[in-house]
Amino acid sequence: MKTYFVRCIRAALVGGSALVAISACGGGAAQTGGGTSSNSAPAPANNPPPPGNNPPPAPTLAITPAAVDLATSATQTFTVTPATAVNWSIDETSSCGNISAAGLYTAPSAAATCHITATAQSNASLKAHATARTV
Repeated sequence: MKTYFVRCIRAALVGGSALVAISACGGGAAQTGGGTSSNSAPAPANNPPPPGNNPPPAPTLAITPAAVDLATSATQTFTVTPATAVNWSIDETSSCGNISAAGLYTAPSAAATCHITATAQSNASLKAHATARTV
């Protein structure tokens, strides 16, 4: 019997039948037992991880709406996706109205461009931004 490692799949040829099983990525071809075959090329050194073992995508956060134009003293509710507990803040220190813990923004009484930030309570490095322009 010969055993071949091709990328991350191990195939064992037994009596003309192929038995295939997923195994850990290895480096190159391996042979065990007797038999003949002409397809025993080594696997590339930069094997990809086996299917299902890819790292999960990095978490993201988004604010809706991402940008809004408001009249002076008008209100706008901002939300985050995916729904998670966040701390709301306004980047500018003055003249930009206010935002509640629930994401209800009140525009200032004069024209301004303000930047709203949502910071995930579970991960302070996870932030999303929106722009509120008072016209």
